[in-house]
Amino acid sequence: MCSFSIAFSRDMQSDDSIKSNLEIFRLGITTLTDSIFNSLSSENRKSLLLSIQSEEERSFVRQVVVSELQRKGTQVFLDSSSTNLTTHELQIVAPVLKVSYGDSFHGGFLGESKTNRTVTISFPFIIKENQTNKVLASGTLPYSYSDTVATTMIPMLEQEGIPSTHAPLPEGSIFDKLLEPFIIIGATGIAVYLFFHVRS
Repeated sequence: MCSFSIAFSRDMQSDDSIKSNLEIFRLGITTLTDSIFNSLSSENRKSLLLSIQSEEERSFVRQVVVSELQRKGTQVFLDSSSTNLTTHELQIVAPVLKVSYGDSFHGGFLGESKTNRTVTISFPFIIKENQTNKVLASGTLPYSYSDTVATTMIPMLEQEGIPSTHAPLPEGSIFDKLLEPFIIIGATGIAVYLFFHVRS
């Protein structure tokens, strides 16, 4: 049984340095693939039959896993008819990719609205011998990444066409809800004052 956990935490960064949700998924899957690779013996690292059982984002997960294994020198096969070319199979069973946003808050009075973002991955896997179906290793690898982002950036962090990169937008804090009517009234009052002041 393999036990492994990785957690990353980042404070508020500049807009240019903040990763998209898809980029964090890629980073997490790469990190978890490294962990699986390092658990293999040098002989078993040479070639693997890869099987990914997932209803969502299967092609994305497969692309990242294959790319990382190949970068490490592993020969990767995707077709089950290739079992005669490799002795071991890596199965990734229903990986879960998830994004969540906390309630929004302000860094200061009337400051920019921000939220805590958490990106998590759950990576259940099995490594077995092709001929005997003997399980050599299994487990669920977790990955977590958290940081703080501006709520206005959220649409730019999510990827169209990839549902797992999306999450419900953060709710405003009680302070925001109480303050909003006063901001609207104040802005309206200023506009009315300026309108009559300029006319006079």
